[in-house]
Amino acid sequence: MAAKKQDTWDVFREKMKDKRCKKGQPAVNKKGLSAGDLIVRNGELVVQRLSSEVSGKAQKYSRIGAREFVPFNEEVSIHAIKAACERHYKSLSEEGLKCDVLAGDQGPSCLSMEHVRDLKVVHVRFIKPQINRPSTSFVSKGIMREENPAFSFMSECVHLRESPDKRKIKSERCSSSAAKRPAPKSLTVSQMIKLGKLIKPSVADTTHTMIIDVFSFDFSSGFRKAYKASSNTAGFEGKDWVVKRYLEKVVNEVTNDLGQSMEEQTKKVVQMHHLSKNFADQLSKTVKQKNICEKFGPVMQFQMVYFGKIQGTGECITIERYIKGEFVKYVNNTGELCVSSGHLLGQKAECLVHFSYEKSNHQLMVLDLQGSSHMLFDPEVASKKLVGEENEFMFCAGNLSADAIKTFVQNHKCNKFCQLLGLNSIA
Repeated sequence: MAAKKQDTWDVFREKMKDKRCKKGQPAVNKKGLSAGDLIVRNGELVVQRLSSEVSGKAQKYSRIGAREFVPFNEEVSIHAIKAACERHYKSLSEEGLKCDVLAGDQGPSCLSMEHVRDLKVVHVRFIKPQINRPSTSFVSKGIMREENPAFSFMSECVHLRESPDKRKIKSERCSSSAAKRPAPKSLTVSQMIKLGKLIKPSVADTTHTMIIDVFSFDFSSGFRKAYKASSNTAGFEGKDWVVKRYLEKVVNEVTNDLGQSMEEQTKKVVQMHHLSKNFADQLSKTVKQKNICEKFGPVMQFQMVYFGKIQGTGECITIERYIKGEFVKYVNNTGELCVSSGHLLGQKAECLVHFSYEKSNHQLMVLDLQGSSHMLFDPEVASKKLVGEENEFMFCAGNLSADAIKTFVQNHKCNKFCQLLGLNSIA
């Protein structure tokens, strides 16, 4: 049984690895470089701006001006392309217009890189943002009942309760014991590894219902779509939130190939995120203990992530605070480095990966580090052993296990932040 599960996971792991590495793209030049590779190498996009609306019998978007070179020095994604074009066409952005990436002069709008036919020329238009209105795609799939869906937060992984005095959300992480207090700041290696398996707490569930307005599509990755949202519910109001839902193809892969329910997968995502946050908190604590705050500077951080269910459908989601700023990926879940060795935040991200590996006694490694400035989100944890004692896959679908760990170890060179912490050589 364990061997069969291992074979199934190996197939799924290679599929995910190919997706993250963007393999299989047909457009390559004579040197074997894809259009995405050339963009990263040349540091620019070729952009053709189009009209905001279609016209004529053919219902096409009209060209506006000649093609332009747009500076681009990020990982290729729809979000990054939009941000680069909005910076380049600054006058349009200052008018409140937002960039929309099109598949061609007849559309449609691209929601992920899979929709982009060719990166040799990127077609964009600038349109007025749809604010305070539910996303059409969100409504059409039957997720929203009227304009305000209710998200019920289940507490098997994270307890939510509202303080009667300050109306602030507090959280507790469940452990395998019946403890009712937050998990200790310092976790043993055994406790870290246990978070790779689904925890079934003995305490009773606590739920908190939140009414939100989903008003714009914000970001798409290889696994999930993210929707920016706001809420008028007490304790949640006055803040921007992000609701993350799994892509349909990922749901099929997780349930059919791995034999896990989406509730199990989503709860393990929350557990994994809390473990990653604990590593970051431990690093921050070490910096303070060594009295190197001034030399080290700000430390990479993770914020709280909550597990939820959509009332009426039972679809499992995660919800977290919205992070402003430009998105940058520092380290992939494959263990590959995504920025240059001289990138300051990239060095801090590598240091956090190295720290997690040493702190877990070489059993785990926090990878897939990405975010805005020092605030990170959507990590993955790679475990030395892919299958646990009870034949349960460890952590989540992005766990590329020993392969990812080996790749990072081969690519990482200790930098000044690793030296400030006194980390041992990772090789």
